[in-house]
Amino acid sequence: MDFYNFMLHLLIFASLGCYSEGSLLLNNKINGVIGKYVTFKTTITLTPNFVIVTWNFNKGSEIAPILTSIVPSNTDNVDEKYASRISYNKTTFELQLGPLVKEDGGEYTLTIVTDKGQQLTGQVDLEVLEPVTDIMISSNLPEAVEFNNTVHLTSPLLNNKINSVIGKYVTFKTTITLTPNFVIVTWNFNKGSEIAPILTSIVPSNTDNVDEKYASRISYNKTTFELQLGPLVKEDGGEYTLTIVTDKGQQLTGQVDLEVLEPVTDIMISSNLPEAVEFNSTVVLTCSAKGSFTYKWKSGSVPLVVDGTRMKLNQVGNVLTVAEVRRTDLQGPIYCTAENALKSGRSAAFNLTVSYGPKKVSITQNTTDSFIKKGSYLTLACSAQSDPPAQFQWMFNGQEMPQKTTVNITLTNVQEINSGNYSCVAYNAKTKRYVTSPVAVVSVLDWPRFQTQNLTNFCLE
Repeated sequence: MDFYNFMLHLLIFASLGCYSEGSLLLNNKINGVIGKYVTFKTTITLTPNFVIVTWNFNKGSEIAPILTSIVPSNTDNVDEKYASRISYNKTTFELQLGPLVKEDGGEYTLTIVTDKGQQLTGQVDLEVLEPVTDIMISSNLPEAVEFNNTVHLTSPLLNNKINSVIGKYVTFKTTITLTPNFVIVTWNFNKGSEIAPILTSIVPSNTDNVDEKYASRISYNKTTFELQLGPLVKEDGGEYTLTIVTDKGQQLTGQVDLEVLEPVTDIMISSNLPEAVEFNSTVVLTCSAKGSFTYKWKSGSVPLVVDGTRMKLNQVGNVLTVAEVRRTDLQGPIYCTAENALKSGRSAAFNLTVSYGPKKVSITQNTTDSFIKKGSYLTLACSAQSDPPAQFQWMFNGQEMPQKTTVNITLTNVQEINSGNYSCVAYNAKTKRYVTSPVAVVSVLDWPRFQTQNLTNFCLE
Protein backbone atom coordinates (compact mmCIF):
# COMPACT_ATOMS: atom_id res chain seq x y z
CA MET A 1 0.00 0.00 0.00
CA ASP A 2 1.50 3.37 -1.00
CA PHE A 3 1.56 6.40 1.31
CA TYR A 4 -1.43 8.08 -0.34
CA ASN A 5 -3.72 5.04 0.03
CA PHE A 6 -2.48 4.48 3.57
CA MET A 7 -3.41 8.01 4.59
CA LEU A 8 -6.77 7.76 2.82
CA HIS A 9 -7.67 4.55 4.69
CA LEU A 10 -6.48 6.04 7.98
CA LEU A 11 -8.64 9.15 7.55
CA ILE A 12 -11.75 7.15 6.66
CA PHE A 13 -11.47 4.76 9.56
CA ALA A 14 -10.43 7.48 11.99
CA SER A 15 -13.55 9.46 11.17
CA LEU A 16 -15.64 6.39 11.96
CA GLY A 17 -13.79 5.48 15.14
CA CYS A 18 -12.05 2.45 13.55
CA TYR A 19 -8.29 2.47 13.99
CA SER A 20 -7.29 -0.25 11.53
CA GLU A 21 -5.34 -0.24 8.30
CA GLY A 22 -8.01 -1.45 5.88
CA SER A 23 -9.89 -4.03 7.99
CA LEU A 24 -12.41 -4.09 10.84
CA LEU A 25 -10.85 -7.31 12.13
CA LEU A 26 -7.64 -7.71 14.06
CA ASN A 27 -6.59 -10.86 12.19
CA ASN A 28 -7.29 -12.28 8.75
CA LYS A 29 -6.64 -15.86 9.80
CA ILE A 30 -7.05 -17.67 13.12
CA ASN A 31 -7.03 -21.26 14.34
CA GLY A 32 -9.29 -23.01 16.79
CA VAL A 33 -9.67 -26.55 18.11
CA ILE A 34 -12.76 -28.73 18.03
CA GLY A 35 -14.64 -28.35 21.30
CA LYS A 36 -13.01 -25.00 22.17
CA TYR A 37 -14.11 -21.39 21.75
CA VAL A 38 -12.73 -18.73 19.41
CA THR A 39 -13.19 -14.95 19.46
CA PHE A 40 -13.16 -12.87 16.28
CA LYS A 41 -11.54 -9.67 17.55
CA THR A 42 -12.18 -6.28 15.95
CA THR A 43 -10.28 -2.98 15.82
CA ILE A 44 -13.38 -0.90 16.64
CA THR A 45 -13.39 1.48 19.63
CA LEU A 46 -15.99 4.13 18.71
CA THR A 47 -19.31 3.64 16.88
CA PRO A 48 -20.93 7.11 16.53
CA ASN A 49 -22.85 6.46 13.29
CA PHE A 50 -23.20 2.70 12.85
CA VAL A 51 -26.68 1.49 11.80
CA ILE A 52 -26.37 -2.17 10.86
CA VAL A 53 -23.82 -4.78 11.94
CA THR A 54 -23.86 -8.28 10.43
CA TRP A 55 -21.79 -11.40 10.95
CA ASN A 56 -21.97 -14.05 8.19
CA PHE A 57 -20.34 -17.42 7.60
CA ASN A 58 -19.16 -18.05 4.02
CA LYS A 59 -18.41 -21.66 3.12
CA GLY A 60 -17.99 -22.29 -0.60
CA SER A 61 -20.83 -20.63 -2.50
CA GLU A 62 -23.20 -20.46 0.51
CA ILE A 63 -23.52 -17.47 2.82
CA ALA A 64 -25.10 -18.31 6.17
CA PRO A 65 -26.25 -15.39 8.35
CA ILE A 66 -25.13 -15.62 12.00
CA LEU A 67 -26.22 -12.32 13.51
CA THR A 68 -27.76 -9.06 12.37
CA SER A 69 -27.76 -6.11 14.78
CA ILE A 70 -29.70 -2.90 14.25
CA VAL A 71 -27.67 -0.52 16.42
CA PRO A 72 -30.06 2.45 16.92
CA SER A 73 -32.89 0.21 18.13
CA ASN A 74 -30.57 -2.24 19.94
CA THR A 75 -32.26 -5.12 18.06
CA ASP A 76 -30.30 -8.33 17.53
CA ASN A 77 -31.42 -11.19 15.31
CA VAL A 78 -29.44 -14.41 15.76
CA ASP A 79 -29.89 -17.36 13.41
CA GLU A 80 -31.34 -20.32 15.30
CA LYS A 81 -28.36 -22.53 14.40
CA TYR A 82 -26.08 -20.15 16.31
CA ALA A 83 -28.43 -19.06 19.11
CA SER A 84 -26.73 -21.22 21.75
CA ARG A 85 -23.23 -21.04 20.28
CA ILE A 86 -22.30 -17.34 20.11
CA SER A 87 -21.58 -14.46 22.43
CA TYR A 88 -21.75 -10.94 21.01
CA ASN A 89 -20.11 -7.76 22.31
CA LYS A 90 -22.30 -4.77 21.42
CA THR A 91 -19.50 -2.29 22.04
CA THR A 92 -16.69 -3.79 19.99
CA PHE A 93 -18.92 -6.07 17.85
CA GLU A 94 -16.60 -8.98 18.57
CA LEU A 95 -18.09 -12.45 18.17
CA GLN A 96 -17.27 -15.53 20.24
CA LEU A 97 -18.15 -18.92 18.74
CA GLY A 98 -18.10 -22.36 20.31
CA PRO A 99 -17.84 -25.10 21.18
CA LEU A 100 -16.29 -25.50 17.73
CA VAL A 101 -17.04 -28.32 15.31
CA LYS A 102 -15.08 -29.22 12.17
CA GLU A 103 -17.77 -27.69 9.97
CA ASP A 104 -17.18 -24.25 11.51
CA GLY A 105 -14.02 -23.92 9.42
CA GLY A 106 -14.31 -21.28 6.69
CA GLU A 107 -14.53 -17.53 6.13
CA TYR A 108 -16.38 -15.18 8.47
CA THR A 109 -17.41 -11.70 7.35
CA LEU A 110 -18.17 -8.67 9.50
CA THR A 111 -20.11 -5.96 7.66
CA ILE A 112 -20.99 -2.56 9.12
CA VAL A 113 -23.29 -0.01 7.45
CA THR A 114 -23.23 3.62 8.55
CA ASP A 115 -26.15 6.05 8.51
CA LYS A 116 -24.68 7.47 5.26
CA GLY A 117 -24.90 4.11 3.53
CA GLN A 118 -21.16 3.49 3.70
CA GLN A 119 -20.26 -0.18 3.98
CA LEU A 120 -17.20 -1.42 5.89
CA THR A 121 -16.22 -5.07 5.59
CA GLY A 122 -13.64 -7.42 7.08
CA GLN A 123 -12.99 -11.11 6.59
CA VAL A 124 -11.23 -13.70 8.72
CA ASP A 125 -10.51 -17.35 7.89
CA LEU A 126 -11.05 -19.85 10.67
CA GLU A 127 -9.28 -23.18 10.53
CA VAL A 128 -10.73 -25.72 12.96
CA LEU A 129 -8.16 -28.30 13.99
CA GLU A 130 -8.82 -31.68 15.48
CA PRO A 131 -7.31 -32.24 18.94
CA VAL A 132 -4.24 -34.42 19.02
CA THR A 133 -5.48 -36.44 22.04
CA ASP A 134 -8.69 -38.29 22.86
CA ILE A 135 -9.02 -39.68 19.35
CA MET A 136 -12.07 -41.90 19.03
CA ILE A 137 -14.49 -43.17 16.42
CA SER A 138 -18.10 -42.11 16.76
CA SER A 139 -21.23 -42.65 14.72
CA ASN A 140 -22.05 -40.12 12.07
CA LEU A 141 -25.81 -40.41 12.67
CA PRO A 142 -26.16 -37.56 15.20
CA GLU A 143 -24.24 -35.21 12.90
CA ALA A 144 -26.30 -36.27 9.91
CA VAL A 145 -29.52 -35.45 11.74
CA GLU A 146 -28.18 -32.13 12.93
CA PHE A 147 -27.12 -30.90 9.50
CA ASN A 148 -30.17 -32.23 7.73
CA ASN A 149 -32.24 -29.87 9.86
CA THR A 150 -30.43 -26.79 8.54
CA VAL A 151 -32.97 -24.13 7.52
CA HIS A 152 -32.34 -22.35 4.21
CA LEU A 153 -34.27 -19.17 3.39
CA THR A 154 -35.57 -18.82 -0.16
CA SER A 155 -33.22 -16.72 -2.27
CA PRO A 156 -34.50 -13.28 -3.25
CA LEU A 157 -32.78 -13.74 -6.65
CA LEU A 158 -34.48 -15.24 -9.69
CA ASN A 159 -31.41 -17.09 -10.99
CA ASN A 160 -28.26 -18.53 -9.43
CA LYS A 161 -26.23 -18.38 -12.64
CA ILE A 162 -26.36 -16.10 -15.68
CA ASN A 163 -24.21 -15.45 -18.72
CA SER A 164 -23.48 -12.29 -20.66
CA VAL A 165 -20.99 -10.91 -23.16
CA ILE A 166 -18.21 -8.32 -22.89
CA GLY A 167 -19.55 -4.89 -23.82
CA LYS A 168 -23.19 -5.78 -23.04
CA TYR A 169 -25.40 -5.16 -19.99
CA VAL A 170 -26.78 -7.68 -17.51
CA THR A 171 -29.64 -7.38 -15.03
CA PHE A 172 -29.68 -9.37 -11.78
CA LYS A 173 -33.40 -10.02 -11.43
CA THR A 174 -35.10 -10.53 -8.07
CA THR A 175 -38.29 -12.23 -6.89
CA ILE A 176 -39.27 -9.29 -4.68
CA THR A 177 -42.67 -7.66 -5.11
CA LEU A 178 -43.44 -6.17 -1.68
CA THR A 179 -40.99 -4.40 0.67
CA PRO A 180 -42.99 -3.42 3.76
CA ASN A 181 -40.27 -3.83 6.40
CA PHE A 182 -36.94 -3.68 4.61
CA VAL A 183 -34.30 -1.49 6.24
CA ILE A 184 -30.99 -2.17 4.48
CA VAL A 185 -30.30 -3.53 0.99
CA THR A 186 -26.73 -4.27 -0.11
CA TRP A 187 -25.21 -5.55 -3.36
CA ASN A 188 -21.66 -6.95 -3.13
CA PHE A 189 -19.26 -8.51 -5.62
CA ASN A 190 -17.34 -11.54 -4.37
CA LYS A 191 -14.31 -12.59 -6.39
CA GLY A 192 -12.12 -15.11 -4.64
CA SER A 193 -11.50 -14.01 -1.06
CA GLU A 194 -12.30 -10.35 -1.75
CA ILE A 195 -15.72 -8.78 -1.16
CA ALA A 196 -16.23 -5.49 -2.98
CA PRO A 197 -19.27 -3.37 -2.02
CA ILE A 198 -21.29 -2.13 -4.99
CA LEU A 199 -24.31 -0.45 -3.42
CA THR A 200 -25.80 0.02 0.03
CA SER A 201 -29.34 1.36 0.26
CA ILE A 202 -31.00 2.52 3.50
CA VAL A 203 -34.66 2.09 2.55
CA PRO A 204 -36.47 4.25 5.18
CA SER A 205 -34.36 7.33 4.41
CA ASN A 206 -34.10 6.58 0.68
CA THR A 207 -30.30 6.89 0.96
CA ASP A 208 -28.11 5.08 -1.58
CA ASN A 209 -24.36 4.78 -1.36
CA VAL A 210 -22.69 3.52 -4.56
CA ASP A 211 -19.02 2.60 -4.65
CA GLU A 212 -17.14 4.97 -6.95
CA LYS A 213 -15.92 2.09 -9.15
CA TYR A 214 -19.54 1.32 -10.04
CA ALA A 215 -21.00 4.83 -10.02
CA SER A 216 -21.23 5.07 -13.82
CA ARG A 217 -21.80 1.37 -14.47
CA ILE A 218 -24.93 0.40 -12.54
CA SER A 219 -28.63 1.13 -12.61
CA TYR A 220 -30.65 0.30 -9.47
CA ASN A 221 -34.39 -0.34 -9.19
CA LYS A 222 -35.59 0.86 -5.78
CA THR A 223 -38.83 -1.08 -6.05
CA THR A 224 -37.56 -4.54 -6.98
CA PHE A 225 -33.92 -3.96 -5.88
CA GLU A 226 -32.74 -5.31 -9.23
CA LEU A 227 -29.29 -4.26 -10.36
CA GLN A 228 -28.18 -3.63 -13.93
CA LEU A 229 -24.44 -3.69 -14.64
CA GLY A 230 -22.52 -2.75 -17.77
CA PRO A 231 -20.93 -2.35 -20.15
CA LEU A 232 -19.32 -5.60 -18.96
CA VAL A 233 -15.63 -6.37 -18.85
CA LYS A 234 -14.02 -9.77 -18.35
CA GLU A 235 -13.17 -8.93 -14.75
CA ASP A 236 -16.88 -8.59 -13.87
CA GLY A 237 -17.18 -12.38 -13.84
CA GLY A 238 -17.78 -13.79 -10.34
CA GLU A 239 -20.37 -14.06 -7.59
CA TYR A 240 -22.79 -11.27 -6.71
CA THR A 241 -24.62 -11.19 -3.39
CA LEU A 242 -27.87 -9.42 -2.53
CA THR A 243 -28.47 -9.01 1.22
CA ILE A 244 -31.65 -7.58 2.69
CA VAL A 245 -32.12 -6.75 6.40
CA THR A 246 -35.61 -6.25 7.82
CA ASP A 247 -36.61 -4.00 10.75
CA LYS A 248 -36.66 -7.16 12.90
CA GLY A 249 -33.04 -7.90 12.10
CA GLN A 250 -33.85 -10.80 9.82
CA GLN A 251 -31.41 -11.24 6.95
CA LEU A 252 -32.29 -12.54 3.47
CA THR A 253 -29.41 -13.40 1.17
CA GLY A 254 -29.10 -14.56 -2.44
CA GLN A 255 -26.12 -15.26 -4.66
CA VAL A 256 -25.81 -15.33 -8.44
CA ASP A 257 -22.77 -16.32 -10.49
CA LEU A 258 -22.07 -14.19 -13.54
CA GLU A 259 -19.97 -15.62 -16.36
CA VAL A 260 -18.73 -12.95 -18.75
CA LEU A 261 -18.08 -14.40 -22.19
CA GLU A 262 -15.97 -12.90 -24.92
CA PRO A 263 -17.79 -12.08 -28.17
CA VAL A 264 -17.26 -14.58 -30.97
CA THR A 265 -15.20 -12.82 -33.66
CA ASP A 266 -12.42 -13.36 -36.20
CA ILE A 267 -13.23 -17.00 -36.95
CA MET A 268 -10.91 -18.53 -39.54
CA ILE A 269 -9.52 -21.88 -40.68
CA SER A 270 -5.82 -22.39 -41.35
CA SER A 271 -4.05 -25.41 -42.79
CA ASN A 272 -0.60 -26.82 -42.15
CA LEU A 273 -0.27 -27.46 -45.90
CA PRO A 274 -1.09 -25.22 -48.86
CA GLU A 275 -1.76 -28.38 -50.91
CA ALA A 276 -2.01 -32.03 -49.98
CA VAL A 277 -1.14 -35.29 -51.74
CA GLU A 278 -3.71 -38.07 -51.56
CA PHE A 279 -2.65 -41.00 -49.33
CA ASN A 280 0.67 -39.31 -48.51
CA SER A 281 -0.24 -36.14 -46.61
CA THR A 282 -1.52 -35.55 -43.08
CA VAL A 283 -3.68 -32.44 -43.10
CA VAL A 284 -4.16 -30.40 -39.91
CA LEU A 285 -6.90 -27.76 -40.02
CA THR A 286 -7.05 -25.31 -37.12
CA CYS A 287 -10.09 -23.18 -36.33
CA SER A 288 -9.11 -20.00 -34.50
CA ALA A 289 -11.37 -17.31 -33.09
CA LYS A 290 -11.62 -14.67 -30.41
CA GLY A 291 -13.88 -15.47 -27.51
CA SER A 292 -14.79 -18.44 -25.31
CA PHE A 293 -16.80 -21.16 -27.03
CA THR A 294 -17.17 -24.65 -28.44
CA TYR A 295 -16.47 -25.64 -32.05
CA LYS A 296 -18.37 -27.47 -34.79
CA TRP A 297 -17.17 -28.47 -38.26
CA LYS A 298 -19.14 -28.86 -41.49
CA SER A 299 -18.32 -30.13 -44.94
CA GLY A 300 -20.66 -28.13 -47.11
CA SER A 301 -23.98 -28.20 -45.25
CA VAL A 302 -23.36 -31.57 -43.60
CA PRO A 303 -21.72 -32.00 -40.18
CA LEU A 304 -18.21 -33.38 -40.56
CA VAL A 305 -18.02 -36.88 -39.07
CA VAL A 306 -14.70 -38.04 -37.62
CA ASP A 307 -13.86 -41.73 -37.15
CA GLY A 308 -11.35 -41.28 -34.33
CA THR A 309 -8.61 -43.11 -36.24
CA ARG A 310 -7.74 -41.47 -39.54
CA MET A 311 -9.84 -38.36 -38.88
CA LYS A 312 -9.59 -36.90 -35.38
CA LEU A 313 -10.53 -33.81 -33.38
CA ASN A 314 -8.55 -32.60 -30.40
CA GLN A 315 -10.22 -32.35 -27.00
CA VAL A 316 -11.13 -28.70 -27.48
CA GLY A 317 -12.55 -29.41 -30.92
CA ASN A 318 -10.76 -26.68 -32.85
CA VAL A 319 -8.06 -28.84 -34.49
CA LEU A 320 -9.03 -31.36 -37.18
CA THR A 321 -6.37 -33.89 -38.21
CA VAL A 322 -6.80 -36.04 -41.33
CA ALA A 323 -4.12 -38.68 -41.86
CA GLU A 324 -3.49 -40.20 -45.32
CA VAL A 325 -5.96 -37.72 -46.70
CA ARG A 326 -8.35 -38.71 -49.50
CA ARG A 327 -9.72 -36.26 -52.00
CA THR A 328 -13.22 -37.17 -50.79
CA ASP A 329 -12.43 -36.31 -47.15
CA LEU A 330 -12.52 -32.55 -47.55
CA GLN A 331 -14.66 -31.99 -50.62
CA GLY A 332 -16.02 -28.94 -48.89
CA PRO A 333 -16.18 -26.17 -48.72
CA ILE A 334 -15.22 -26.64 -45.05
CA TYR A 335 -16.72 -24.39 -42.37
CA CYS A 336 -15.97 -23.97 -38.67
CA THR A 337 -18.61 -22.64 -36.29
CA ALA A 338 -17.56 -21.19 -32.93
CA GLU A 339 -20.25 -20.61 -30.34
CA ASN A 340 -20.78 -19.88 -26.67
CA ALA A 341 -23.92 -19.87 -24.56
CA LEU A 342 -25.12 -16.62 -26.16
CA LYS A 343 -23.40 -16.09 -29.51
CA SER A 344 -22.14 -18.04 -32.52
CA GLY A 345 -20.25 -17.27 -35.69
CA ARG A 346 -19.05 -19.13 -38.78
CA SER A 347 -15.76 -18.97 -40.65
CA ALA A 348 -15.39 -18.16 -44.32
CA ALA A 349 -15.49 -21.14 -46.69
CA PHE A 350 -12.23 -23.08 -46.74
CA ASN A 351 -11.16 -25.22 -49.68
CA LEU A 352 -8.09 -27.44 -49.72
CA THR A 353 -6.65 -28.86 -52.93
CA VAL A 354 -5.81 -32.56 -52.60
CA SER A 355 -3.60 -33.74 -55.47
CA TYR A 356 -4.11 -37.34 -56.59
CA GLY A 357 -3.28 -39.80 -59.33
CA PRO A 358 -2.53 -40.65 -61.95
CA LYS A 359 -4.99 -43.53 -61.79
CA LYS A 360 -6.77 -45.70 -64.38
CA VAL A 361 -4.34 -44.90 -67.20
CA SER A 362 -5.61 -46.34 -70.51
CA ILE A 363 -5.15 -46.14 -74.28
CA THR A 364 -7.79 -45.89 -76.99
CA GLN A 365 -7.20 -46.03 -80.75
CA ASN A 366 -9.05 -44.98 -83.86
CA THR A 367 -9.79 -48.54 -85.00
CA THR A 368 -10.85 -51.70 -83.25
CA ASP A 369 -9.43 -54.00 -85.93
CA SER A 370 -6.64 -56.34 -84.94
CA PHE A 371 -4.66 -55.35 -88.02
CA ILE A 372 -3.92 -52.03 -89.66
CA LYS A 373 -3.50 -51.65 -93.40
CA LYS A 374 -0.08 -50.54 -94.54
CA GLY A 375 -0.09 -46.92 -95.66
CA SER A 376 -3.06 -45.97 -93.46
CA TYR A 377 -2.89 -43.92 -90.25
CA LEU A 378 -3.00 -44.74 -86.55
CA THR A 379 -4.27 -42.49 -83.77
CA LEU A 380 -3.72 -43.37 -80.12
CA ALA A 381 -5.09 -41.42 -77.11
CA CYS A 382 -3.97 -41.70 -73.50
CA SER A 383 -6.25 -40.84 -70.53
CA ALA A 384 -5.76 -40.80 -66.75
CA GLN A 385 -7.57 -39.66 -63.62
CA SER A 386 -5.27 -37.06 -62.11
CA ASP A 387 -5.24 -33.66 -60.39
CA PRO A 388 -3.40 -31.68 -61.54
CA PRO A 389 -3.78 -33.18 -65.04
CA ALA A 390 -1.14 -35.75 -65.88
CA GLN A 391 1.73 -35.30 -68.28
CA PHE A 392 2.33 -38.10 -70.81
CA GLN A 393 5.23 -39.87 -72.46
CA TRP A 394 4.53 -42.38 -75.23
CA MET A 395 6.50 -45.62 -75.40
CA PHE A 396 7.11 -48.03 -78.32
CA ASN A 397 8.35 -51.49 -77.46
CA GLY A 398 9.45 -50.19 -74.06
CA GLN A 399 11.41 -47.23 -75.42
CA GLU A 400 10.51 -43.55 -75.26
CA MET A 401 9.16 -42.12 -78.49
CA PRO A 402 10.95 -38.81 -79.17
CA GLN A 403 8.73 -35.74 -78.94
CA LYS A 404 5.65 -37.81 -78.19
CA THR A 405 4.36 -36.17 -74.99
CA THR A 406 0.84 -35.13 -75.94
CA VAL A 407 -2.43 -36.78 -75.03
CA ASN A 408 -2.92 -37.99 -78.60
CA ILE A 409 -0.42 -39.18 -81.16
CA THR A 410 -1.07 -39.88 -84.83
CA LEU A 411 1.13 -41.96 -87.09
CA THR A 412 0.53 -41.48 -90.85
CA ASN A 413 1.48 -43.83 -93.69
CA VAL A 414 2.20 -46.61 -91.24
CA GLN A 415 4.56 -49.39 -92.36
CA GLU A 416 5.27 -52.85 -91.08
CA ILE A 417 8.08 -51.33 -89.04
CA ASN A 418 5.43 -49.54 -86.98
CA SER A 419 4.05 -52.84 -85.74
CA GLY A 420 4.70 -53.42 -82.03
CA ASN A 421 3.63 -52.59 -78.47
CA TYR A 422 2.47 -49.08 -77.67
CA SER A 423 1.96 -47.69 -74.15
CA CYS A 424 1.86 -44.34 -72.39
CA VAL A 425 3.32 -43.27 -69.05
CA ALA A 426 1.26 -40.75 -67.06
CA TYR A 427 3.08 -38.48 -64.59
CA ASN A 428 1.68 -36.14 -61.88
CA ALA A 429 4.07 -33.30 -61.01
CA LYS A 430 2.50 -32.84 -57.53
CA THR A 431 2.23 -36.43 -56.38
CA LYS A 432 5.48 -37.42 -58.20
CA ARG A 433 3.84 -40.62 -59.34
CA TYR A 434 4.38 -42.44 -62.64
CA VAL A 435 1.82 -44.96 -63.91
CA THR A 436 2.09 -46.93 -67.19
CA SER A 437 -0.95 -47.89 -69.24
CA PRO A 438 -1.72 -51.41 -70.47
CA VAL A 439 -0.01 -52.22 -73.81
CA ALA A 440 -1.82 -51.68 -77.10
CA VAL A 441 -0.60 -54.21 -79.71
CA VAL A 442 -0.52 -52.85 -83.25
CA SER A 443 0.04 -55.04 -86.39
CA VAL A 444 0.60 -53.34 -89.76
CA LEU A 445 0.15 -55.57 -92.83
CA ASP A 446 0.62 -55.19 -96.58
CA TRP A 447 -3.08 -55.51 -97.36
CA PRO A 448 -2.96 -56.97 -101.03
CA ARG A 449 -0.34 -59.55 -100.05
CA PHE A 450 -2.36 -60.31 -96.89
CA GLN A 451 -5.51 -60.86 -98.98
CA THR A 452 -3.69 -63.09 -101.57
CA GLN A 453 -2.11 -65.15 -98.83
CA ASN A 454 -5.41 -65.64 -97.10
CA LEU A 455 -7.15 -66.58 -100.42
CA THR A 456 -4.42 -69.14 -101.25
CA ASN A 457 -4.74 -70.67 -97.83
CA PHE A 458 -8.51 -70.83 -98.33
CA CYS A 459 -8.18 -72.65 -101.72
CA LEU A 460 -5.67 -75.16 -100.34
CA GLU A 461 -8.09 -76.04 -97.65
